[in-house]
Amino acid sequence: MFHHRFLCLLMIVGLPINPIQALDQPVELENPEIFQINREPARCSGIPYATREQAKTHQIETSTYYRLLSGSWKFHWVSNSAERPEDFYKPGFDAASWVDFPVPGLWELNGYGVPLYYDTKYPFGTPNPPYIPAEKNPVGSYLTSFSVPPEWEGRQLFIHFGGVKSAYQVWVNGHYVGYTENSFSPAEFNITRFARTGKNTLAVQVFKFCDGSYMECQGMWHYGGILRDVYLYAAADVHLADYFLRCDLDEKYENARLFLTARIKNYTDLAVRGVQLDVELVDSHGKTVQTDPPLTALLPQLATAGESVLDMTCHVERPALWTSEQPNLYQLFFTLRDSRNRPAEIQECCFGFREVELKDAQLLINGRPVKLKGANRHEHLSTSGQVVTYASMVHDIQLMKQSNFNVVRTSHYPNDPRWYDLCDRYGLYVVDESNLESHGVNGILPKSNPQWREVSVDRLNSLIQRDKNHPCVIFWSLGNESGSGENFLIMRDYAHRIDPTRLVHYEGYNQAGDINSRMYATVERIIQYGKEKNEKPLFLCEYALGNGNSCGNLKEYWQAIEAYPSLIGGCIWDWADQGLLKEDENGRMYYAYAGDYEPPEHPTDANFAFCGLLFSDRTPTPKLWEVKKVYQYVAMEAVDAKRGLFRLHNKYNVTDLSAFDLDWSLQQDGEELQSGRLDPVTAAPGASVLVKTPFDTSHFLPGAEYWLRLSVRTRKDQLWAAAGYEVAWEQFLVHRSEKPFAPAARGRTPAVTKRDGQLTIAGKNWRLIFNQSSGLLVSYQAHGREYLHSMPDSAGGPRLNLYRAPIENDGATAQLWREAGLDRLSSRLCNLEVQSSEGLVQIHTHHLYQ
Repeated sequence: MFHHRFLCLLMIVGLPINPIQALDQPVELENPEIFQINREPARCSGIPYATREQAKTHQIETSTYYRLLSGSWKFHWVSNSAERPEDFYKPGFDAASWVDFPVPGLWELNGYGVPLYYDTKYPFGTPNPPYIPAEKNPVGSYLTSFSVPPEWEGRQLFIHFGGVKSAYQVWVNGHYVGYTENSFSPAEFNITRFARTGKNTLAVQVFKFCDGSYMECQGMWHYGGILRDVYLYAAADVHLADYFLRCDLDEKYENARLFLTARIKNYTDLAVRGVQLDVELVDSHGKTVQTDPPLTALLPQLATAGESVLDMTCHVERPALWTSEQPNLYQLFFTLRDSRNRPAEIQECCFGFREVELKDAQLLINGRPVKLKGANRHEHLSTSGQVVTYASMVHDIQLMKQSNFNVVRTSHYPNDPRWYDLCDRYGLYVVDESNLESHGVNGILPKSNPQWREVSVDRLNSLIQRDKNHPCVIFWSLGNESGSGENFLIMRDYAHRIDPTRLVHYEGYNQAGDINSRMYATVERIIQYGKEKNEKPLFLCEYALGNGNSCGNLKEYWQAIEAYPSLIGGCIWDWADQGLLKEDENGRMYYAYAGDYEPPEHPTDANFAFCGLLFSDRTPTPKLWEVKKVYQYVAMEAVDAKRGLFRLHNKYNVTDLSAFDLDWSLQQDGEELQSGRLDPVTAAPGASVLVKTPFDTSHFLPGAEYWLRLSVRTRKDQLWAAAGYEVAWEQFLVHRSEKPFAPAARGRTPAVTKRDGQLTIAGKNWRLIFNQSSGLLVSYQAHGREYLHSMPDSAGGPRLNLYRAPIENDGATAQLWREAGLDRLSSRLCNLEVQSSEGLVQIHTHHLYQ
């Protein structure tokens, strides 16, 4: 207890401290009330730029004040934390024997440890929170160097870690900087007093597990390592440390009130006067938008080492609104000026005007009811695990948009910040989830335990502060499968207090959420909910489990969801298979699941990693084509198919059907016969329109089948697809007639013979043979050719089969089939009867199957 107070005192007075070590592990590793030391307050994404031209790119890499540290670092790994090096951070340490290791990079995928996949279990064994057995806690120690350019002299220097799994300590030039936990949220440290112009040494020690690991029991691969970029940035001594943008639309959802809260920090030893913040709003065409009043604020005085919060507001006339269908973005430029009106710092942010509401148990975006068509998405690549590339994110979001998705749930942790930028640009709503899943111990923590309260709120706060300016985020999710308790109510209230513009989601304890959320509710159950009078809408945060080769009754789900206003949609589990590319003993590559790595002492959760709409190589499974069809935004029905009359219903929220081309094609027995493009049609969201296809029926043939296919295609290029991309389709039977069938001419009655246990029926150029013991057809010959091929232990003819190879979705049902003997069904002939008359022979058999 004294140690904890000592740490807090040192943090308050701002003195550098060295961690006090326990025998085998740092004490903060097993104390949920110490989850950070010297970490900077969580803030929004973005860094300072030297010029407006740099800021305009919306790419931090273009900033003069940015240095990427990711790359090849020196690395040392131990499987037992008690064996870790404890003095490696000191100047002069010889790391020549250490290996070169990629950052970002995961230990297990680079030869250190074994990848383990768990759903509800903990990789370090029997849970005993908050303790972690040292002998099961691997540690990776890193060393690298970086250079501070001379032009950064006099600025504040920060180091940014995008994500590290799961706890780590940081030193610069031998000085202890700090400690933090939380694998998927960024952490920043001010290293100004430790760094120097020129060459510097950075040391990082990463522990795979800590007390926070009890809150990271997600169903996924569990790795150790640095999984996102590490970089430096330099800020002015008077620094725009954080800002929060939000808006409120008027009753007609036409005009907006823009609100800005900015936090300005003075790092100097002097009081600063006359600091001014100017904010410019620019539309997608690069034109400055006039606000009323202009967004400008003057700080008369900023105290020594002090901080000031500015609240600003203005009226924006008829902004272009942001939705998933029309993601209109604005860019804001923040210029912090000194008392002489000189730019001291420039920052930027992309922003979308949109409003999220609940009314009459419906979800409204900009005043219009929205149905959420989505999937859960883990960050995973088959070659690098949770280290994901920008190209893979672009690939994912393009496939989602092409497949009619409008929402993604970041299951079950904050994603790479670049993903949110893409969702803003492409138009994808986000259920943004905090890194909190205590699945294996959710009956113990966080519950209402005050010891786990602050860390739970901190994880939520890290999420909100980083992502609060993204219009794509519509729900803050408190976590996943972590039970119930007062701590979730406190988290909910905290989210409402700092951001009243978004809804709070939490499945499993709906008292803590603004919406009711369920996992895997049946179609019957959600229909019952839709019929009931509920104050909250129902969201299926997980449904239509995608293991095996199907998502199940997806069509029936959406028939129900579209029939009842209080059913607002859901997210399929899940987006992509999480296989790892692995080489077998013959040198062949394949996609491995947990069992392919499983050591005897670590039984894993088998192949549960394979539930995706994409294969592990990120190519679509057949399931995705079904989802795209069910999720499509244009419904089509036949009014009079033979006359070519059809009705189109627009299920988009803001897009008129005039944005699309409508193609048709007529097929005769699978071959295209006629095709064309209809004149443009107009139908507002929620409206319908009749169309007539001008196909010619004069050449229809007897016995042929004619199907008409209607196709809705993008008229213009989209960010996610070229013009002409098909977003919806339907197929209609237009005409089918039976081909006249001429009865066979009566002839001689086939000959019937019985010999050597066989019953033979023969005619001209053909012969059938039945086994008299089994009653089964064993041979069919015509014109000298045999059409049934029997095996020594199996007749070639038809027999009753009530079994098939089980698929993943059959689960326990397949075991019931086997218990009933359906996989080894045998038959016994009870009776065989032959009837012969003029030109006709009939064989009747009676079998008993058991």
